[in-house]
Amino acid sequence: MGTFDANKPRIDSAFYEDLKRVCSAYSGATKTSCDGTAWTYYQAVKVFG
Repeated sequence: MGTFDANKPRIDSAFYEDLKRVCSAYSGATKTSCDGTAWTYYQAVKVFG
């Protein structure tokens, strides 16, 4: 296991937190949509790298 593999969960989590921080600037349906997109991006990065 390389260094990247060991840190991947932490990096993925930080990525998701950054996305949520961007979404927090919105409200209503836009925020809901942003949150859903952020979750989808996070899951894709987590699974596929």
